[in-house]
Amino acid sequence: MSSYEAITALEPALPRESIYEKLGARTLDKISTAPPAPLLLDRLDPTDTTLLYGKGSIGKGTLSDYWMGRLEREHGMRIAILDYENHPEEWARRYFGLFGQVSSNILHVAPTGHDWKGTSGPIWEQVEDLGTLLTEFRADYLLIDSVVFACGNQDALKAETPAQYNSALTKLGLPSLSIAHVVKDSNLEYPFGSVFWHNGARLTWSLGRENGKVLLVNRKANNYATTPKHVIDITWLDGLPREVREEGYVT
Repeated sequence: MSSYEAITALEPALPRESIYEKLGARTLDKISTAPPAPLLLDRLDPTDTTLLYGKGSIGKGTLSDYWMGRLEREHGMRIAILDYENHPEEWARRYFGLFGQVSSNILHVAPTGHDWKGTSGPIWEQVEDLGTLLTEFRADYLLIDSVVFACGNQDALKAETPAQYNSALTKLGLPSLSIAHVVKDSNLEYPFGSVFWHNGARLTWSLGRENGKVLLVNRKANNYATTPKHVIDITWLDGLPREVREEGYVT
C-alpha cells in the first residue's frame, strides 16, 4: 500500500450528496403538514400569487392601493409596486386620498417607463434586475399592474404566457397581487376568458357590476375556504378616493 493510500484509508469517509439533495427532491414525510398561514386581510395569499381582474374603471387600482396601504400600516410590510402601465401619480394620489399621507415603505417602479435603466422586455426577462431591486428595498409584498403590460407583446391567451409570467413571480420569491383587465364583453368566470391564468394563480378575485353594485367575487381559493361575495363601495371627494368599504353581499 502506498503512503497516499494509507493516509487516505485513515480519513473519515465524507457523506455523498444524494440525488435527492442535488436536485431538490424530498419524500412527502419531510414536508410540513401544518395548516397554511391565514390570508392577508382575508383577501391575499400570504405566500403565493393572488389575481384581481375585471373590466376597466371598475375600481381595481383603488381597491389594490387600499389593500397595499393596509398591509403596510397594519402588518408593517414593505410593498413594491411594479407599474407596467407607468402611472406613478395615480398610485400616490390614491394612497394619499385614502390614508392622508404617502409612505416611504411603498416603492414604485415602472419597468417600461423612461426612468427604467434595467433590462427591457416582459417581466420574465427582467427577473435579475427586479430581484436585485426588491432585495435592496427589502420588499415583503409585490403588486403588479397590470398583467398584459408586464407580458410585453406576448399573447395573453396563449398557455405559455401565463406559464412564463408565473415562473417569473416564483423566481422573485414574494407573495404578490397581479391586476388584470378584461374586455367589455368578457365573462368574469376566468381572467381573459382563459383557464390558464385562473389555474396559475393560487387565489383569484373578479370585480364587476351586478344588480347595480360593484361585487368582489372569490373565483378560486387553493388551501382556503371560498370567501362570500362582498360589495365594494368607494367614496370620492375632490377627485380622490377617501374611503373603501367592503361589506357582505345580501341578495
